[in-house]
Amino acid sequence: KKVDSKKFLKKLEEKEIKKLYKKLATNPTLLTTEEMDKLKMKYMIENNNKKNNYNSAVEESLKRQAELEKYALENLSFSYISGSRLYGTNIPSSDTDIRGVFLHNIDKVFSILKEDDITEVTFTGDNDQVFFEFKSFAAMIREQKPNAIEALWVPENNIIQDSSLYYDLRNNKEEFTSHLTIEKMLGFAASQ
Repeated sequence: KKVDSKKFLKKLEEKEIKKLYKKLATNPTLLTTEEMDKLKMKYMIENNNKKNNYNSAVEESLKRQAELEKYALENLSFSYISGSRLYGTNIPSSDTDIRGVFLHNIDKVFSILKEDDITEVTFTGDNDQVFFEFKSFAAMIREQKPNAIEALWVPENNIIQDSSLYYDLRNNKEEFTSHLTIEKMLGFAASQ
């Protein structure tokens, strides 16, 4: 029977490390300098692997975020200035809140992948920038969510990007509002 020398050495090393950990737990003063160095090396290797895995996960997350932001911008239907700058309550140090709506491209509309089911993209950076996918935005209007209803009533000077879809919605804004709108807006104002 042929023995894989690398696996054999690795098993031997693992057994030795286990013995050293046991020795460390019972009486650390019995460890030689060489044994202590082995444990330190093992610890550093394990933590470096964890650190590398963490860094990879962070890099992957940042890459995915950049892709989402790019996708939302490429498929943007409309956007506008929101928040304190929309309502005239901003101060010099206020950030700029930007809201928008994007439409899925045809690939995403017919995709069966869960990762393609994007309903909202929150951007990184200095501004508070959130774009909603149109179907999600329409659901928010049905629910009379203030941050969706406000989009229909934004003054022209606060519109950053427009489209025919946006003007169709704005031209029919009365159709989307009811007494529930007032209740929701008052509740929203009180919470601010």
